[in-house]
Amino acid sequence: MVARAELSDGVLSLTVEDGAEEPDLEEAGELSLTSGGLKAEFAEDSCAFSAELDGRELLSMCEGLELLTDGADISGIRLSVAADSTDAFYGFGMRYDSLDQRGKTVDIYCVNWYTQQQGESYTPVPFYFVPDKYGLFVDSTCYSRFAMCSEREDACVVEVYTEGDGEFSVPFHFITGDNADILSRYSELAGKAELPPAWAFGPWISANEWNRQSEIMEQLDATLENRISTSVIVIEAWSDEETFYIWNDAEYEPNDGSGAFSLDDFTFSGRWPDPAGMVDELHEKGIKVLLWQIPVLKYSATAPVQSMRDQFYAEDMGYVFSREDGSVYRMPSGTWFGSSLLVDFTDPEAASWFLEKRRYLIDELGVDGFKTDGGEFVWGSDVVASNGLSGRSLRNAYPDAYAQAYYDFINADGQERVTFSRAGGSSMQTHPLCWIGDQLSDEKAFKSAIIAAQSASMSGIPFVAWDIAGFSGDVPTTELYCRSAAQAAFSPVMQLHSETSGDPSPSVARTPWNMAERKGSDTCLEVYKYYANLRMNLLPYIYSEAAYSSESGEPLMRSMAYEFPADGKAAEYEYQYMLGRSLLVAPVTEISSGRVEVYLPEGEWYGFFDGELYEPGTHIFECELDEIPVFVRAGSVIPLNTVDGKLGSYVGNDTESYSDLEFWSFADGSEYDWFDYVSGEQYTLNVTDEYTKLAVPYEYSVRCFAA
Repeated sequence: MVARAELSDGVLSLTVEDGAEEPDLEEAGELSLTSGGLKAEFAEDSCAFSAELDGRELLSMCEGLELLTDGADISGIRLSVAADSTDAFYGFGMRYDSLDQRGKTVDIYCVNWYTQQQGESYTPVPFYFVPDKYGLFVDSTCYSRFAMCSEREDACVVEVYTEGDGEFSVPFHFITGDNADILSRYSELAGKAELPPAWAFGPWISANEWNRQSEIMEQLDATLENRISTSVIVIEAWSDEETFYIWNDAEYEPNDGSGAFSLDDFTFSGRWPDPAGMVDELHEKGIKVLLWQIPVLKYSATAPVQSMRDQFYAEDMGYVFSREDGSVYRMPSGTWFGSSLLVDFTDPEAASWFLEKRRYLIDELGVDGFKTDGGEFVWGSDVVASNGLSGRSLRNAYPDAYAQAYYDFINADGQERVTFSRAGGSSMQTHPLCWIGDQLSDEKAFKSAIIAAQSASMSGIPFVAWDIAGFSGDVPTTELYCRSAAQAAFSPVMQLHSETSGDPSPSVARTPWNMAERKGSDTCLEVYKYYANLRMNLLPYIYSEAAYSSESGEPLMRSMAYEFPADGKAAEYEYQYMLGRSLLVAPVTEISSGRVEVYLPEGEWYGFFDGELYEPGTHIFECELDEIPVFVRAGSVIPLNTVDGKLGSYVGNDTESYSDLEFWSFADGSEYDWFDYVSGEQYTLNVTDEYTKLAVPYEYSVRCFAA
């Protein structure tokens, strides 16, 4: 074994590699590394180390590195990091059970877990941090487990497994600093979040039951008739459900599987008589279009000719995963898409062949991206990719490889298109938009969604959504729907979706107009309408904070523990969070009571909706169905796009101009770096008594709030 250490810019990197040599830290005695005020000392032979910053101990290993073996080969590495009794542990990707993982054993294993997730995760990330102390990133996609004081009260025991072939190189990055430093430095290692276009931060709508063009047009009409802002529509049931690149009911002459089709090769009829006209009309109304995708060559006993030819060609060319014995890999029967072939996205040629079949959707139809669903599809350590990786590392690596290939493909021409993924890992943010997976329509799932979104955001994955009020089963209650819509307006991505496919009667779509019909009341419609329109009012602020998050590595949705690490009480409020640097959001999670206890940390806070000044401390609010407590940190500037300064006003779907640009200033002397999505420029706003001279290239107004 060889252990190599490097200390630079607040990060201590220890890379453990295979080799017969002794650890090369020093021939005898101890070795010290120093960078600025950070110092690390290593013990002789064992590779155990301690680190201190300006004389204060940050972290230390309880023992040296330990090798895990099956008796023949090295199968993994174990290290134990000392833990104080007050340490809390945040991160690990999407976690649904709690923000602080102390006392839990966390598996880094990507899994498709349908509803009611607890320790399971679609997006596990081998990174955690202790607030204002240190973070640890294990840069490996192999299975790892983190026993966070669950096996030893005084230690975090980390086990990282290897490919098992005797060759390995596992980097452990110990990151120091305050929370902002830790997340910023982590983003430099794992990759900064790509910034989606502004339209991706408006309201999204989707339903599995929309399986024909006429239904999509009905949804468009409903958004316009009800004057509800809608920036994205996701169409899931659009394809033949076999190739996943040919529209349902389209007629064409099959090819040999090697090449791609163009739009002119199809004659459209039936459910989708004019996809190009449909996309054009949606675009004219300011709505972007995403189509659903899956990374398989589907097995079906009744597969059409084109699907079979694609499969034969892919097998012949080696474009799909195989097994160690040379046989082709098929996903296990009984799983989602069981017996299907899995495209090898580690092979650029295979990825290009698969994606080129979808090029006409982008170049000729003009769709704006893909919902890249699934990816948790590698079962077994004997699966082999073209680049030599085995299932041991592919299980966690594959979802990112798949979605990243799509993201790079659709943005190669410099246009702003997006992917929207469920599964991933430490690279999820580089194909940036995602959702937290399949959720029930109940209060518990609502709470879990808020936790998971914060957890992901504190793991370097800032642009995350959930299906408003859940997507599974019948429509949610009026109370859950309204509370969820209000919360979603103050989250990184606002989107609704429903699971049931086919032609359910009555409809179970979560659209506000269908909710009104199902409930026999306009309550859901009016509440959703207000918050969807408010979302577009807030877009200048949300996009600016998203740009800051992308640039800095800091979360967009910030837990109280992250934002106020010195305030022990703040961490107790797990469902309360900051959206960006200025807005404190306290969702009503006790659905039926409408009662919420809000904790305002030290400082001055203004009510976002009432403009009143609130003292720090605990406040109790009794909220009507259309209310959510939101507060603004004193000293903030909130840019808004409204009609006549009214919150909830309808500004449509336009992200290329402003209706009425307004800056809300909370306390004299407020300064703000504003990322403007219309011009693409950044402006520094300093609001004082001379506020009429703000250097922005638009007509605007300023509203000042002062104690």
